[in-house]
Amino acid sequence: MRTLLIALLCLCITQLATSQMIRRGGTFLQNVSGEPITQNQQVQRLTDGTPYLRNDWAKATIITADGETHKDEDVKLNLLEGKLHYRDATGTEMVALTPIKEVIVSDEAGRPMKFVHSTSFKFNDMGSAWLQELNEGSVRVYKQIKKDVKETKGYGSAVTELSVTDEKRYYLFLNNALLRVKSLRDITDLLSGKWYNELTNYIKQNSLKGRSENDMTRLVDYYNTLAKK
Repeated sequence: MRTLLIALLCLCITQLATSQMIRRGGTFLQNVSGEPITQNQQVQRLTDGTPYLRNDWAKATIITADGETHKDEDVKLNLLEGKLHYRDATGTEMVALTPIKEVIVSDEAGRPMKFVHSTSFKFNDMGSAWLQELNEGSVRVYKQIKKDVKETKGYGSAVTELSVTDEKRYYLFLNNALLRVKSLRDITDLLSGKWYNELTNYIKQNSLKGRSENDMTRLVDYYNTLAKK
């Protein structure tokens, strides 16, 4: 039931999102296999949220699991299912079946955002998901916008209403594993060792906030500079 619900939800968004650009070929379509989103007769309406990072198509650089790079492709990141949507040569929306490692898209300000698929990490138990890489270095912070869908139907109504909710989760990539963190304290505990005092002093001197995304990455960046010494 959940798989059907997700497919219908994505179809609703697909019908709302339009674009005038349709790709007619290229190595991406030649090398990446996919399947179309199928339609169902059940009447559903999206009332809130979206399963995607953005509803509109975005230009992206795609790196497959075998290392092939494809630039300037039109995609939508399905955060609800951890999948990549693209369009074939006829403009039909497809879901990639070929394993995708990374997708780089731009935010509204034109800044690149790098998303890594959870299957690229050896040790994790989150299933199929996209995680945004927030910094570089030997230790990195990742953000997951975890989506969930709720289904409601009014008494006597033939229309099922769908609502998508978001929850931000953060992970520390350390020793080849993804470890969930909720605050700066979690990070300092995981990175405890000879740099513990330096890290706690850095938090105080820079007035870092416990659950701030930016402050988490600043602390880890600082740790990476210490670890190089």
